[in-house]
Amino acid sequence: MATTANAPRKGGASKLQVGIIAAVALGLVIVVIALALRPSGSRGGLTGAIVNGSPAAPDFTLIDQNGRQVSLHDSQGKVRAVTFLYTHCPDVCPLIASTLGQADRRLAAQQNQVELLSVSVDPQGDTPPAIHKFDDDRGLADLPNWHYLTGAPSQLAKVWTDWGGINANNPDGAKALTPDQLEHMSIVYLVDPQGHMRAALPANFTVDDFLQDVNALASVG
Repeated sequence: MATTANAPRKGGASKLQVGIIAAVALGLVIVVIALALRPSGSRGGLTGAIVNGSPAAPDFTLIDQNGRQVSLHDSQGKVRAVTFLYTHCPDVCPLIASTLGQADRRLAAQQNQVELLSVSVDPQGDTPPAIHKFDDDRGLADLPNWHYLTGAPSQLAKVWTDWGGINANNPDGAKALTPDQLEHMSIVYLVDPQGHMRAALPANFTVDDFLQDVNALASVG
């Protein structure tokens, strides 16, 4: 199911990791419920898991790779793809970012109706040079609607909790974690033009999956 979090990649779990995992479990309860699939007849042409009830997407304001302040509500009227990445991730993060970039280029004239918002889960490691290299390596740097978002650990922690991606309820926030210890969901959330969470794509989504869902959501705007 799309809500499965990545397990720690190596070694035994430390006390800190156990605490993080417990917090993640609490933070994911609402997301696990929300992502229950509706019957196929009510999917509305979406390939991703349907977010039950289409709740309002939690707003946030962070800073992108170009130093610009970006809020979710700034792009009201567009389809928003929201995901959680870190630049030193060895597996799913590069996959998600690369697929989003490929799909974005396929949008062509529709590109200005979609925003790609990637929220950092590693405020210590996601430095400006690391982010720019990550973007350059995956052909994302020249995409005007791609935003790799960072902020203070306290700001990011609220977004992680609100969206169920990661919950770092420890005194030092995410600073105490190394990249291989980070726990986050490998999901791309799709928000419709009215600001409602509508679907969730797994890490192995395809370009065609993304385009189909964007087109379906854009038609309700």
